[in-house]
Amino acid sequence: MKGGIHRISSDRFIADWQSSDSQRQALSRSGDHNASGKVREAMAGMAKGLERDPQLESLLRNRTQELGLSSQSGQSLSQDLQRHLGRSLGSGLID
Repeated sequence: MKGGIHRISSDRFIADWQSSDSQRQALSRSGDHNASGKVREAMAGMAKGLERDPQLESLLRNRTQELGLSSQSGQSLSQDLQRHLGRSLGSGLID
């Protein structure tokens, strides 16, 4: 049963991540950079939270495209997601 619980958790994480990313992009496009930054910070917290759940991170590692990652660094998924958020903020990109 525990594997099923983690599967639900991974589905939920991806749904929440995608929803937050869409919201962040829309806010950025509309010029509301303060609100966009708050959503980005919440997403960074989600990514950092994966460090406390290695099993969930492992399940998500196989679903990186659903999280908007085109490549992996070979480091933890948490770090890859945080780096992705930093790149989009630092270079002004809207992913």
